Amino acid sequence: APRPGRRGRPPHRALHLALDRAGRPARAPLAVLELKPPVAFDDIKRQYKVLAKKYHPDLNDGDKRAENRLKEINQAFGALEKLYDRAMGRRFDRD
Repeated sequence: APRPGRRGRPPHRALHLALDRAGRPARAPLAVLELKPPVAFDDIKRQYKVLAKKYHPDLNDGDKRAENRLKEINQAFGALEKLYDRAMGRRFDRD
């Protein structure tokens, strides 16, 4: 049986799966955020904030590679957040 994550919630195995807009397997969102399953959503949010700050264009003098990396990080976090909401039974869109 899986060990409970933070605050007694079970870790979600599906968090490392995602599809891109064309329905093909995307780069695993957890890998984009430099994490490995199982991981609690609180840890995902913490890592997202660290990476978002690290690659923010204002801190990287407009570097296009940093900007593209930040876009990838934002997409990965959005996909994980949507999976988490679905797993927790939340039925609303953040789009």
